[in-house]
Amino acid sequence: MSAWLRGALLPWLFCAAGLQAAPTAQDYLRDAQAALADNAIEAAEEAVEAGLRLEADPALQQALLNQGAALRLMRSDWLGAYALLLEAERRLPAGKRLSLEGELNLLSALWSLPESWDKDLRLSSSEGGPSGVRGAVARSLASGAYLRRAQLSLRRLAREEAVDARLNALDDRFAATGTVSAALWLSYAELLGRFAEAASGEARGELDVRSLRALERADELGRRSGDERLRSFAQGLRGELLERRGDLAGAETHYAVALLLAQRSGAQEARYRWRWRLGALALGQGDLSTAERHLAQAVTLLGEVRGRLPARSTLVFQRTMLPVYEAYVDVLLRRAAQSTGAEAQGLLAEVQATLEAQKTAEVEDYFARQCVTAEEGSAGLAPGLAALYPILLKDRLVLLLLRDSAYQMVSVPVPRAELEPVAEAFRLALERGEDPRAGRREGEALYRWLLKPLETEGALAGIQTVLLVPDGVLRTVPFAALFDGERYLLERYAFVTTPALSLTDRRSEARGEGPALLVGGLSDAVQGFAPLPGVAREVALLDDRFNAEVVFNTQFSEAAVRDRFDRSPFAIAHFATHGTFESDHRQSFLLTYEDVLSLGALERLLGQEGRPPLDLLMLSACQTAAGDERAALGLAGVAIQAGARSAVASLWFISDAATAELVANFYDGFLEGGLSKAEALRQAQLQLLRQDRFAAPSYWAPYLLVGANQ
Repeated sequence: MSAWLRGALLPWLFCAAGLQAAPTAQDYLRDAQAALADNAIEAAEEAVEAGLRLEADPALQQALLNQGAALRLMRSDWLGAYALLLEAERRLPAGKRLSLEGELNLLSALWSLPESWDKDLRLSSSEGGPSGVRGAVARSLASGAYLRRAQLSLRRLAREEAVDARLNALDDRFAATGTVSAALWLSYAELLGRFAEAASGEARGELDVRSLRALERADELGRRSGDERLRSFAQGLRGELLERRGDLAGAETHYAVALLLAQRSGAQEARYRWRWRLGALALGQGDLSTAERHLAQAVTLLGEVRGRLPARSTLVFQRTMLPVYEAYVDVLLRRAAQSTGAEAQGLLAEVQATLEAQKTAEVEDYFARQCVTAEEGSAGLAPGLAALYPILLKDRLVLLLLRDSAYQMVSVPVPRAELEPVAEAFRLALERGEDPRAGRREGEALYRWLLKPLETEGALAGIQTVLLVPDGVLRTVPFAALFDGERYLLERYAFVTTPALSLTDRRSEARGEGPALLVGGLSDAVQGFAPLPGVAREVALLDDRFNAEVVFNTQFSEAAVRDRFDRSPFAIAHFATHGTFESDHRQSFLLTYEDVLSLGALERLLGQEGRPPLDLLMLSACQTAAGDERAALGLAGVAIQAGARSAVASLWFISDAATAELVANFYDGFLEGGLSKAEALRQAQLQLLRQDRFAAPSYWAPYLLVGANQ
């Protein structure tokens, strides 16, 4: 669902005429409408969930289910949306059909479901989550529609057949209905355009004809009502259709008309979109000057309106925001490649500034909040430290390196579509492999693309620590496990990861007299999760060696952690328990004995106003889903969310025996050996690597240092 639908289609979904319902359920629907108008998607979802728990008129239940599905589509929860719409269909009286809006939402969900949708839905239905879940775990599952999915009957329809049949029926309904709004015609046209992007030949031509007819109808209705904003989208979407068909001159004409209409109507969310399309069109034709002019304005406009676009909407961000930043970065890099000296350095500085804006926007979108940028975010890098931005572009990889206040750029001719599957295979090989040689073939390929070109030019000479600002799928892989043919990069460099350099507090702070260390641990099997016997040893070691404050097993709760922080200003918080980072930050949590600690709860506990920022948050036994860039973004942003200068966490769950040893060695180096956090982690990982039982990368590779090195 596109960004413009927040102001056009989505409010329309709330206001189906003639709804009669119990007052409290109607109130929840109105609350959801008000929350969405304020760009509070989570509050809107909560209101919908509350309304669905009440007995209400079937028509109102239909509206609530459809609105819940629309909200889930906005954050790319295709299965959740599909489940809600199937439930809406199940509740319909005999002979009745979903509303046009519901049909559009169902088609969008069907088209976007992963290939494993049938298996995923059956698993959700059979499992229903861990047995014995309580408290926030149960609420978390319910908020993701997992419990509701378990009540659905599975539809044994082939994915393509379901889409084709529904699309044909919906096309007939649009043609036969004389009162369809311009916003709904636009929504239909854009959905058809998405289908056409994935089709070919005769099927694409037929979809384009349908889409063009819908756009003409929307433009006609907009003209009649004098709504130039809606007409702007009708003209712009027609330009996208023509561009897809190769009519670049026609596309440019319609984009220009769409931009004019957007300027006259004051619709900045439309202005940035058509500036972006005009800029991308010029970039594809090699007109860098025109491309830069349009894209620079698009980025500026996007910065002005981003706060009004749906926050935490994966679909909005990936389809209409991220490409704007990427296209502008591409133009600047091409211009820098043609420049020298101060001009090139100025262009590369603009590239870095744009990347920082993009990555900060991604973090804010993930957490649905405005992050506070550290004042020292622009401070220079210390000697021996370099910041690396690997930039994944459609046709190439660009390595942007910052060291000693100067930039260096290397372009590598590997398309994004070639690099991404190698990175995913590398992560999976490491995670699943007990062989010490696991992942070396993929690791060598990634090394040749990501580090060797810089080493060949001497750009990394004298560098001991690499500060990574990864892009896309590279967030899901540990650079320390890349292999140069003889050694892992762990043996040559320490690595620090950050979602954005400007979000990292890189001030050097003097060490105190001793560690003020809080340890929370869970070794028992609780809430359906397996026991972690090694945690008992880990907690005992930290208590014995560093005189830590401990809350363990039955004592480990959010209230106990809050109580300890109220009484003492800890510098380090160490949590040894099951944890997970998901695409939706609300589903990310650390397990406590009877409940969970969400990322939001961590922020409230550790980042209270007036309290010194936590120096280090250590998370044992956490994990992210392999290949899930969105979940990895949550891992990268955990220090920011928790109000900590840095965090140590793992990409996947590893042996708790290996974890206990790594943790002990890390604290030895950091707290007693005077090493930086990055070097202390590297030395702890090396000590695992040098033991036969832990030599496989699956044991030592997943731990990442996020945030500040010192």
